[in-house]
Amino acid sequence: MRSQYDTLSSFFERYERASNTGSLDAILTLFADPFTVVTEHGTQFVRISDFAGVVSRRKALFEKLGCKEAALDSLKATPVHDHSALVDTTWRMQFLLSDGRSDTFVVASSFLVYLGENGTKIFVYIPHQDIMGILAERGILPAA
Repeated sequence: MRSQYDTLSSFFERYERASNTGSLDAILTLFADPFTVVTEHGTQFVRISDFAGVVSRRKALFEKLGCKEAALDSLKATPVHDHSALVDTTWRMQFLLSDGRSDTFVVASSFLVYLGENGTKIFVYIPHQDIMGILAERGILPAA
């Protein structure tokens, strides 16, 4: 029997592949419908149908800005009970800029994940930083 950590590790490897290939269908299957996003601005319930548009626009923007990959840098899983876990992750983001420079930085995210008979799903997503703010500070995202 696979351990909860092995299941989560494989799950987030799929998440990484789907994010880097832009496979919208693969990304959407990883999230509960709806799921919750928690930021410094509060909480928001997100329907998968709305999330699909966000993911598509973000992928297009990141490609335009020169994002080469978002690699899973670390994963720490804390079981909540047999069917859920808190997963703390860091992601190494690499951008190849139009002037030939490369910029790499790490961002952190936490997830509450349900592990059930019908699959594993993210039901809460907590980004630790404002990625658009980081991109603007680093000069990757042009000023509005």
